[in-house]
Amino acid sequence: MWIQDKVRAYCDYGVFQYCSQENGMTLVEVLAAVAILSILSVGFAGVAIQSLNTMVLNTQRVQALEYARATGIQLRDRTHVAPFSVLEEMNGIKYTVVVDLGIPLSSDPDLLPNTIRVLWSSLNTQHQIQLTVYTEQSPTP
Repeated sequence: MWIQDKVRAYCDYGVFQYCSQENGMTLVEVLAAVAILSILSVGFAGVAIQSLNTMVLNTQRVQALEYARATGIQLRDRTHVAPFSVLEEMNGIKYTVVVDLGIPLSSDPDLLPNTIRVLWSSLNTQHQIQLTVYTEQSPTP
């Protein structure tokens, strides 16, 4: 009580710039603060959800690139011969790896471009990456 009496005395003499005889906040002030915090939290939640979706898509894109790279190595080592298609699945996502045989290059007829496409569906959207791998043509006997 002694401190409150001192504060009131200072208010009476104008020592403090803002003095009020009311203690606490009004209901309108509390509701305004809650509304502002609600708007901010909804905005932050939207950013967090978008970041999560982007992270998931990037993880899937890295996995698709890994399938394309592994397929390119198989083509290089002649484990597989184009054209072919393979279905892979990881973490509930189905990746379709499609390899198309290209036309030999006019600048170097020994090189054969193989187009590797990896397709998958996520977040109600079809996604695709494409990689071109150049392999040596098999010599014809």
